[in-house]
Amino acid sequence: MLDTRNDGVTNGEAQVQHFVVGHFEKPVVFDVGANVGDWTEAMLSCGTVEVHSFEPSAATFATLKRRIGSRAILVNAACSSRSGTGLLHLAEGAPRTNTVVAPIDPERYQTSEAISLVTVADYCKQHGIARVDLLKSDAEGHDYEVMLGAEPAMDTISMIQFEYNQRWIGQRRFLRDVFELLNPRGFEIGKISPNGIEFYPRWTWELETFREGNYLACRPQLAAKVGRVAPTWISS
Repeated sequence: MLDTRNDGVTNGEAQVQHFVVGHFEKPVVFDVGANVGDWTEAMLSCGTVEVHSFEPSAATFATLKRRIGSRAILVNAACSSRSGTGLLHLAEGAPRTNTVVAPIDPERYQTSEAISLVTVADYCKQHGIARVDLLKSDAEGHDYEVMLGAEPAMDTISMIQFEYNQRWIGQRRFLRDVFELLNPRGFEIGKISPNGIEFYPRWTWELETFREGNYLACRPQLAAKVGRVAPTWISS
């Protein structure tokens, strides 16, 4: 099923980043769930790019700010389906898995932090952003809510990369929800792999494994240009 270790250097994410820089002139990229900036750093190293990095945790944002500085636009907030305030559940000793959703392993989350929430659409409107070439979301189970918050601005977004894993259970969301949201809006959806994007002609129950993976949704004209592999394992 093309499951692979979640390493941005080897799992195919780097190829997506290079494609974006090679295809768009000074691409506008959103890094939602930036954490300490590994993905932002890799994106900046690809070439001329405007990155907006969103990280809600105060402590993690401070680290992100020290590391990235003025090379990206840093936003101390989480993207969601609404703007306002919310709670971030803090994973003891593992800030990479801090999450806005109800944890499926609550014993690891003993504390929480009040955070700011903003929708992608509201942020774009407030800052006069006319296009987003790549919206990347690594929100530990909150990724569908990020896409919902981008829906009013969806016509201005070319590509969406999102993480899907077991934390979607806490939000009670499925890949099916993404297909129902994005397919009617002209996106093709597939899993990112080291060999290319495994685009799916439609949703099928066999996709709902909750195994960690990164997925790409993009316009057909872009899907035709990225490297792709056939989903030969799907039986239905």
